[in-house]
Amino acid sequence: MNTAIKLVLVFVAFFAFSGVRANAQVLKSTIIGSTPGQTIGGVTAARAPWQVTKGRIILRNDGSFTIQLTGLVLVNGTNPVAHVAASLVCGGSGGAVAVTSQTFALSVPEGNADFSDQLTLPTSCLAPVVIVQVVGPNGPTIFIAATGVNPSAGDSAD
Repeated sequence: MNTAIKLVLVFVAFFAFSGVRANAQVLKSTIIGSTPGQTIGGVTAARAPWQVTKGRIILRNDGSFTIQLTGLVLVNGTNPVAHVAASLVCGGSGGAVAVTSQTFALSVPEGNADFSDQLTLPTSCLAPVVIVQVVGPNGPTIFIAATGVNPSAGDSAD
């Protein structure tokens, strides 16, 4: 086989199997309830503490986004919120909201949701955080949950 053809085949194989796979997970995390006084990406937390029985998000490099929430309620066990949206914050807690999902339903009073959306991702996102925001008449407002860990909850992103 010609050396030039061999080199072309090597380069094709290299580029076909290197880099980020199509549809690869770029963020997978558990979700925890918010605590009053927190601010993430310029968005303030609710004035009352929230908890999550189980929650996780998966964001893929093509922008596909899935969020599953079970028991997103106030610590007193109630959920008065029927509509929420998820926002990707880049730059950690001091960063800024880069993109927000469509509004989705949060069951009342259980606080459950299983939602998928297609997001337009920024070119890069250092220290990504996803927050779950209450949606009012004028759009997303305060946040009631965010990606994070709560060792006492025993939850996992798997």
